[in-house]
Amino acid sequence: MNLQPCSDHSRIYEDFVRDIRNDDRYPFIKCTNDYNGESIVKLCPSQHQLVTPYQQKKLTESFVDFLLKESYPIVEVQVCTIANQRVFDAICNQRHLESLRIKCFRGKDISHIVNLTKLKKLFIESGSGIEDISCLAEMTQLEVLILGETKKIYDYSCLGKLKNLKVFGVCHYQTNISGTRLKMKSNRFINEMPNLEWVDLVDCKIG
Repeated sequence: MNLQPCSDHSRIYEDFVRDIRNDDRYPFIKCTNDYNGESIVKLCPSQHQLVTPYQQKKLTESFVDFLLKESYPIVEVQVCTIANQRVFDAICNQRHLESLRIKCFRGKDISHIVNLTKLKKLFIESGSGIEDISCLAEMTQLEVLILGETKKIYDYSCLGKLKNLKVFGVCHYQTNISGTRLKMKSNRFINEMPNLEWVDLVDCKIG
């Protein structure tokens, strides 16, 4: 097991859950009409420029309706803008997903993630509102799990059930202006993960 120093999170993590924001090979889906059956997409369900708050709300709701309508042949999603609770829950309707990366999750509940039984890679860059991660213990197929800004979580021991996990990180991925550290009750659970190859807990205060 290799506890890596991580001075450049974006560079290191790209090997595990790649950042495709600037990769022109994959389409930006800024409105639902932009989707043409691709298997790898970048979703932008919020923060559209030059729209009113009402228009923004309608755009976001259109994404929710689109994602709930059916399960598309999408295996990799990167959410490049804010995903609220309804968007997150709707994404969890996409049962073919194998990789999910979210820039900013503005919600509290990630329990719908258990619907993604094919998901192998999960990277939430900022999830400061997440209140419970116990559902992740059911995601035994996960190979990569990186959680950023999970300030409300203290006990991560349930993740010891993820026997297939190869890459694990709890971090201040986006910003840490104050220099504060995330709190973790204990890191002993990582010894229960026999396949771990890479761990990043350098932003965590253990105990």
